[in-house]
Amino acid sequence: MHRCETGREGRALNTVVSNQLESAAKGAAFASARAAALRVMGADALRGAVYLEGGLAPWLASGRDSGRLHGDVDFSVRLRDMPAVREWLAGEGLYDRLLDSLDLACNASRADFGVHAIVGGVPVSFCPFSFDGGALIQRNAALRRFEGFDALFEARIPGIAEEDFVETRRLPSVGAVGFSTLEACRAAKGASGRPKDAADIGEIGTSLTKEYGLRALTRLTEDYGGQVALLADIKTCDEGKYEFDLGYDCGFTYLTVMGSASMGTLEACAASAAAHHGTMIIDLLECDDARIERIGGFVDAVYCLHTSVDSGTTADPVGQVRAFRERFPQIRRIAVAGGIKPDQLAGLAAEGVEIAIMGSAVTKAADIAAAARRCKELAA
Repeated sequence: MHRCETGREGRALNTVVSNQLESAAKGAAFASARAAALRVMGADALRGAVYLEGGLAPWLASGRDSGRLHGDVDFSVRLRDMPAVREWLAGEGLYDRLLDSLDLACNASRADFGVHAIVGGVPVSFCPFSFDGGALIQRNAALRRFEGFDALFEARIPGIAEEDFVETRRLPSVGAVGFSTLEACRAAKGASGRPKDAADIGEIGTSLTKEYGLRALTRLTEDYGGQVALLADIKTCDEGKYEFDLGYDCGFTYLTVMGSASMGTLEACAASAAAHHGTMIIDLLECDDARIERIGGFVDAVYCLHTSVDSGTTADPVGQVRAFRERFPQIRRIAVAGGIKPDQLAGLAAEGVEIAIMGSAVTKAADIAAAARRCKELAA
């Protein structure tokens, strides 16, 4: 690859970057990038001369929305067709000589390394290619107005025929238009080294999300951990040891695991609770009797009868607890959650409920601290 640069010394630019360029630098929505690409591809003067490449090409070929921003629209153009591109841009009022590689200070030979334009607010690059001795030669120019510096790039790739690099496809709205082959797009993406080209979706895993959430809450455990036991409702479903060790290390006393989790996960959470002198709460949300019977052997765990917000409140939580004790006498430690009201606390305490988890009855009160104290008195 050949490269020459200028403009890195931080000298003042001779031109002011327009608002259009600043906006374009943030990336364009798929619909805008698609419209810009189709305007170019559908131009009669450019049919058979321009070939869409880069990240937009597979999405446009498939007719699907990428759902992400596109930094620019890239076209490969036969070197001999570059004058036609400039002529078309000029005719459309889109040509800007400051975006043309021919006029770059570092291009003393005035060799053609392509031209850039703003089409419908979207940066569009036209990069020349040619073939020499069985090798593909690609050129491109980086521009100070986009990159902060000027540079010329040339790559020589042996063993590539034109039919391996570009092709014609039919699109419903514009007919036969040029694309880089999907194989060429895939190879370019694989060689780019950019995170956006490595995958379509980057997952932030459940445990990682919880870790940063728990660590962000350690100020609570540092400030209040000595005054009140703190419960982190992390609803572990997998990676029990990792999540429970983390929660206890962050200073929480109670941690929740879903009753629907595997026995391996429940056993890992129970072992972590014992090692850290903490308490495991098993959330029985949507667990049927057969499931509760199967997981009912953790003698130190608290089993939480939980009605989900989406399902509505439990009409008679006291009766629910009484029936639960009759059905599962081996489970001695019980918590309740989901729409519990202050006037139900005395009855729940009489049934031996160890923990009543109060939500909106406290958090929506005019005086939250007073509401919490009142609930504690009613449960005594």
